[in-house]
Amino acid sequence: PPAELRPVAPDDTEVRGARRCINVAVDRSVPSLEALLGRYQTHAWILAVDVDRHAEGFWTQDPPPTLAAVAAEVRRFTDAAAAVRTLSPSRVLLPLLEVDCSAVRDALSQRATAVARALLTALYAHCVSRCQRILAAYHEMWAGLQVVPQTPEELDALRAYAET
Repeated sequence: PPAELRPVAPDDTEVRGARRCINVAVDRSVPSLEALLGRYQTHAWILAVDVDRHAEGFWTQDPPPTLAAVAAEVRRFTDAAAAVRTLSPSRVLLPLLEVDCSAVRDALSQRATAVARALLTALYAHCVSRCQRILAAYHEMWAGLQVVPQTPEELDALRAYAET
């Protein structure tokens, strides 16, 4: 015949003993969980960065950023993305539980990578625009130098244009 369970009360010795064992196990798990959390909290600033706004704001500084400043900012975010990927394995086994860190790790890494990519995209657009302006100025100068002077005044005008 099936054994019957006897009723227990919250203040029974067995219940108090089990509760004490559970509390000890939880207390032992908390430092590991807090340490894991601390590793990720050092990179929480990444989630506060708005990808598009950061890239736009970076390029609208006065004076405009130097190429070295752009490289340093891109490096800051690519380094952060790489660091986040090394914070922990996807699944961390703690004394009482298993923590799946992949979602937070991926979110931090992807945001940092997206900011770096947005900065590089903005750099590319800036370079294209600058090259187009330089090329337009070159074509304008070249057109001015293609004139074949017919008179001494036109020759003087061409020389003056070439000297400027």
